[in-house]
Amino acid sequence: MPLAAGPARGYPRRVLRIVVLGVGTQIGKTWVATALARSAERSTCIALKPIETGCDPAAQPADAAALAEAAGHSCVSPHYVFSDPMTPWLAAELAGSTIDLELIPTWVREHTTKRGTAIHATTCIVETAGGVFSPLTEDETNFDLARQLDPALWLLVAPNRLGVLHDVGATLHAMRALNRPPDMLVLNHHAATDASTSSNLSLLQRLHPELPILGVSAAQPPTLSALRTTLRLD
Repeated sequence: MPLAAGPARGYPRRVLRIVVLGVGTQIGKTWVATALARSAERSTCIALKPIETGCDPAAQPADAAALAEAAGHSCVSPHYVFSDPMTPWLAAELAGSTIDLELIPTWVREHTTKRGTAIHATTCIVETAGGVFSPLTEDETNFDLARQLDPALWLLVAPNRLGVLHDVGATLHAMRALNRPPDMLVLNHHAATDASTSSNLSLLQRLHPELPILGVSAAQPPTLSALRTTLRLD
């Protein structure tokens, strides 16, 4: 599948598809994705997690349920659900399964238009599992999944804490080498602070002046309106 142009170059307007990626795991992707979903008009947004690990077989997958609650629709079970709390590639192997990334775009598209899940959805939020380069198969990562979902708006989520300058720099270097950088960096500060928290946003802006960066916090969560304004989508 060819790489798609970014939002400033022919981005589709009928359905805004947002892929939420992370510089690592446990860095606030679900918090960002649910905040975006809550900012949408009711019945216009669908929020999905195609792959989820660490799931209790007797309960709804936690992240998928949180996304659905935020968007105001019934829970959509991930296309791939695994009980072991580990990288999806290994979790699938232990379950005697494999992940086929080519099936996920169709699954996302079907739920975006399915009545009773999200009626006439104009925004589709897709949260990935783990970091950008977490393996989903022996040869494929979340980067490959995001590329399967293009054209889309790629958000790279990073935690506002010590070490983020390296994590963002390394991730951007790898993504740029593959000719598809993120469309926006979301610097996520909704947890504890440290000595670097107050300076990380300004330093990232100086280090990566070409990349739109949105600083968010519990007091100022991300919204679809803020994304559109920052990226000049309207």
